[in-house]
Amino acid sequence: EPRRVSVNVIAATNRDLRAEVAAGRFRSDLYYRLNVVEVKLPALRERREDIPYLTAAFVREANERLQKAIIGLTPGAEGLLATAPWEGNVRELRNVLERASILTDGDFITERELASSLPHASYMAHASLERFDGDEPVPAAGAGRLVDVEREHIQRALVRAGGNKKAAAKMLGVSRRALYRRLERLELSATITRRRDAAALMV
Repeated sequence: EPRRVSVNVIAATNRDLRAEVAAGRFRSDLYYRLNVVEVKLPALRERREDIPYLTAAFVREANERLQKAIIGLTPGAEGLLATAPWEGNVRELRNVLERASILTDGDFITERELASSLPHASYMAHASLERFDGDEPVPAAGAGRLVDVEREHIQRALVRAGGNKKAAAKMLGVSRRALYRRLERLELSATITRRRDAAALMV
């Protein structure tokens, strides 16, 4: 039995559809059918003034989901977010903050929690100007310290995951194979095995 329906279609794209139509990669009839009201939203890197407001909203979401009470970000962490390229736009910002919220044990998200998610270039540029954890200055070179940060993140994720490398890799946003490579490079495999053996002996 035929039924009448009223449908409003909301479509989104990161392409220039006019150019796609001209190039023959998008149907012109579909374009003109969809293009009743067009709203252009600039990329996040083009509206950086929105980052603090989005950050506050995403941290609140993470607090509710993770049952945490994170107050906010340290000034250094805010600086990292302000200078990141954000190729993945708002979705990338949300994922970075969710991962940082999982990793943090304190009241504030710091550079430590963001270092594994943001490009090293952004972190390194900021490291020479900001204090690493609010107290201790970061060496201008920063390379050795960045390795320490990565090691700490991986160890913390493994502890949270109860030693389950698949779960830890998911927390860190990397594949399990990539995590194994990092464990070997940072010489963490033997340390983790010894800790597990010691824990077994104490049971």
